[in-house]
Amino acid sequence: MAKSTTFQFGEFKAGYFLAWNITSQCMNTGRVQISCGGKTLVDASKSSKNTNMTMLAQGSATISADTVNVTVTINEATRDLKNSKSGAAIMDHAGRKVGYVYDVCIEDGTDDDYNDIYINLVGWERKG
Repeated sequence: MAKSTTFQFGEFKAGYFLAWNITSQCMNTGRVQISCGGKTLVDASKSSKNTNMTMLAQGSATISADTVNVTVTINEATRDLKNSKSGAAIMDHAGRKVGYVYDVCIEDGTDDDYNDIYINLVGWERKG
C-alpha cells in the first residue's frame, strides 16, 4: 500500500530562487513532488527497485508563492514513512540572512538508515 508524507517550508518567500537535488537508495518505487503556489516545480518518479544511489531530479526555479510543499510517496511501503529534517539559515559575511537550506531524509522500512529518499532544498532571497 502506498504511504505519503508532505512537508511545508514557509521560510522560502515569493521571489526566492530555489534549487533542489533528490536522490534515492530505496528498494521500493515512489515519487517526490515539489510544488509552490499551485504550480508543480518537479515531479520525480523512481520506477525501479534498484537500490543503487540514483539521482531522481535536480533543478531550480524562482518561486511565486510563500510556501514550498514537498510530497513523498512510497508505493510499496508497509508502514508509515519516517523522516529526519535539518535546516539552517544562510548568512552573509555581516550575519544577515540571505536564504535557507533544508535536508529531508526518508525511511520507509525497518533498517533505519534514512537513505531511502534524500531531498536537498536551498533557497536564496535573490538570484545571481
